Amino acid sequence: IGTYADTPDLTYTAGTKIGTIYSDLGLSDGISKKNVTEYVDGDYAGAFAYDIVKGSKDKVGGNGVLLNVYYNDDAETITFVEVNTYIGKVTAAYPDTTTKDAYVKVKDMDGYACPGAGKEFETESFKKNDVVAYTYSNKAGENSIQSMALAEKVTGKMNGFTAEKNVTVDGTTYKKSANGTSITPGMNTSVGKDVTVYLDQYGLSLIHISEPTR
Repeated sequence: IGTYADTPDLTYTAGTKIGTIYSDLGLSDGISKKNVTEYVDGDYAGAFAYDIVKGSKDKVGGNGVLLNVYYNDDAETITFVEVNTYIGKVTAAYPDTTTKDAYVKVKDMDGYACPGAGKEFETESFKKNDVVAYTYSNKAGENSIQSMALAEKVTGKMNGFTAEKNVTVDGTTYKKSANGTSITPGMNTSVGKDVTVYLDQYGLSLIHISEPTR
């Protein structure tokens, strides 16, 4: 017994043009924006801004955002469900007791405010100071962490960066997640120095970049 998600018709993990979704669904007619519903992290996102039409360059979703697309061909409606990935640090790991299962709590990383700060997540898989990537539900009555995994850690010399787009470490370029910390021109002081980059579960999206190690 449980709650299970329907299988989406399409899935993306980057900002996607509406024209691409139109084509991938095999549509022959446009769908009015009034027949499109969008949820972000379990919460209704309000009236959708764009019609679903051929060739549209307007985008939905974002880099490192899981976008599930559900199409009802009978009602001619579309539902977008977006799931963001956030980063945090485990503040404490609590063992199970006779009255409560094992759980952890997380806090903000430096320069990054995470919605799960101070929240509990039931697990035995992490220890204090682990850096974790997690999903979070803003659905009324939930406001809770839904999944959690160790964030991939990459440490090396920063070769360069493109503001708000990517950073290159030891010759490999990592794109910025839609929920990643800013990549600003001020980071030019870090070029040539050792840095630590944390990645989400997709392996390409930048989630957090530390100050240069000293």
